[in-house]
Amino acid sequence: DMVHDTAMTPQRRRPEQMIRPPLLAAALASSLAACSAPAPADNPWPDIDAPRPERLADGTCQAREVTPAVYEHVMGEVQVVQAEIAEDGTVLRPPVYRRAPVPRVVTPREELIFASPCPEEFTTEFVSTVQRALAARGVFQGNVTGRLDAP
Repeated sequence: DMVHDTAMTPQRRRPEQMIRPPLLAAALASSLAACSAPAPADNPWPDIDAPRPERLADGTCQAREVTPAVYEHVMGEVQVVQAEIAEDGTVLRPPVYRRAPVPRVVTPREELIFASPCPEEFTTEFVSTVQRALAARGVFQGNVTGRLDAP
């Protein structure tokens, strides 16, 4: 049997080495459940895509926000045939190029890491206080719900 690893390179495994998918999924689920901290009873995170805090070794927490790179296509030259070069280094046939759209980075990928309150600090009371403070400064127009949700 052929099995592909993450680098997509074939690798042979004997049948006794093969891992059955249901067994692997069960092991992964139980290990993830054991690693995650229990959510407080009034968990403020609904099912939204937001940076979640990670606990560091010193007991503090941090979160990270990743902004993907932005690309645009510009016309460029793409090599379609490689040059033929003799053993002595003489070019027997030059390379062949054609004009084609090629990607160009407009804005590189960025990763912002910042200090964040730990999950147990995100109580309904704490989130409500932050929402009221932001509303008083004119940067939060939603209702004070005590949950991290979109207005």
